[in-house]
Amino acid sequence: MDIRKLLLLIGDGHSDRAVSRQLGIHRDTVLRYRQWATHNQLFTQPLPELGELQALREKTLPDPLPPQNHSSVEPFRETVVRVRNENVKMRAVFERLKERGYGGSYASVYRFVTALEPKEPDVCVRVETTPGEEAQVDFGEVGRLPDPQSGEMRKVYVFVMTLCWS
Repeated sequence: MDIRKLLLLIGDGHSDRAVSRQLGIHRDTVLRYRQWATHNQLFTQPLPELGELQALREKTLPDPLPPQNHSSVEPFRETVVRVRNENVKMRAVFERLKERGYGGSYASVYRFVTALEPKEPDVCVRVETTPGEEAQVDFGEVGRLPDPQSGEMRKVYVFVMTLCWS
């Protein structure tokens, strides 16, 4: 972001919304720089060069810290890790934490556990072959359907063959 251009637009009397639209930055950022420039009396004199502006900005306008989120489940971390290692389901973990004084929501527990146990991404391998060289086959039960003649429920199987070239 060009601070000098931003300050020139503000100094020319453009609104925060207009500056935001023109530079593609958030209005809150424009407001923050407007207040900073006013405080440092940058509009009462010709604007310094970009290097001087950058140095002044680094000294007097620190970047805002990102929001810090602390989970309400954090004090129960040891308990959560222990019971999840015992393959306890998520709902049961939540119930056990409530027994120990946890007052948060199930969603908080769910987010905490999923952050502790990230899922492995699905991996697929592309098979490159010449036509007719290889096929992949899968076979298995897909459920029960009524037999069209007798009406009796019967197991249904499926056979799938995929030619690797197709």
